[in-house]
Amino acid sequence: MPTIKTIEIGSDDGKKRKRYRFVVDVGRSADGKRVQRTYTFDRKRDAEAELAKITHTVRTGEFVDRSKITVTELIDRYLRHAAFEAEENTKLSYRLALEPARERLGNRQAQAVEREDVEALRDWMLTSGRKRGGKPGTPLGARSVQLTLGKLSAAFELGVRDRKVTQNPVRYVDLPKLVRRDPDTWSAEQVRAFLTAAADDRLHAAWRLTLYGLRRAEVCGLR
Repeated sequence: MPTIKTIEIGSDDGKKRKRYRFVVDVGRSADGKRVQRTYTFDRKRDAEAELAKITHTVRTGEFVDRSKITVTELIDRYLRHAAFEAEENTKLSYRLALEPARERLGNRQAQAVEREDVEALRDWMLTSGRKRGGKPGTPLGARSVQLTLGKLSAAFELGVRDRKVTQNPVRYVDLPKLVRRDPDTWSAEQVRAFLTAAADDRLHAAWRLTLYGLRRAEVCGLR
């Protein structure tokens, strides 16, 4: 079991401060050499807690080494993973959904991001996060925020699986609730008026089939 040593380190005011340091084996490199990591803390109890956690995760095979991977890099890894056999529209929607997270958290080291940081992202999106599809700086809807946080959570989950981060800080963030609204649909009179006006349009059949309830892809797929 590694031991915690008390050391003295000089500070800016010229005085020496006590620090608590331990060296721990965290596994072996690809060529079989022992890998060690050194940790230093201001308080002994913090060193004791971290040593216990690292020792446990090394023993169970769950240890995650320190990494400088940023949130942007984590997002890029996820997008490459999610792109497998995905349609272009799906890949585009994922990229656009993650743009707010890239903008607000992209330069942060992923291991340092906490729940409060993600909550700040959520609150910013709900107050002034719009960049397109309306006046910039206005609030985004709950559905957009849910999509962003859902994809950011997936990126962190992939990072946990790949041992790039120790935890997913998005998991415990409360999502905004969707406000359900009754759809604004045409009346029978409006439908008849539209079909009459579009009677000579080259896409008249497509408009009519759409009004029958077919989706665009279904209409385009007909012969």
